[in-house]
Amino acid sequence: MTTRFQESLSVSHFDPNKWTEVRSPTVEGPFFIEPSDISQGPLWDCFGNSETESSASWLLRMFREYGGWFAFTYEEIDAIYRKKFNDGFTFNRLVNHDYSFSIRDGNVRAGGGWVVKGEDGKYRVTINFILRCYEARAKEELRTAKAANEHK
Repeated sequence: MTTRFQESLSVSHFDPNKWTEVRSPTVEGPFFIEPSDISQGPLWDCFGNSETESSASWLLRMFREYGGWFAFTYEEIDAIYRKKFNDGFTFNRLVNHDYSFSIRDGNVRAGGGWVVKGEDGKYRVTINFILRCYEARAKEELRTAKAANEHK
């Protein structure tokens, strides 16, 4: 039997149609998975929404550029984002939940809690954020390797 804390760390239980108040601890400093351990590329199917996954990719880019997990301000991630785009960076459900429409369920709460804004005004990613990103890239690399082997 798993506890609610263990469930919050599990990537495989993710259901974008269910929202929970349980949040995993935040990470600041060394962690057993570092940003450089997560390969570059798109994040698919790890946050239940392509816009959220795009925002997560931008955060990973920033963490790779600075070499670790750290508390950051909106201005820091926005400056990196604006090197490519003129409009401002949006977290797209990484911080706060939003409502998503499902044909089956109607409006449902989705997202939130993967990036936490502290009392100091700085943002920190959670363990769950890191695990979701790591697993998404590992799955993509496995799919790519399988496809390459099928064409040999």
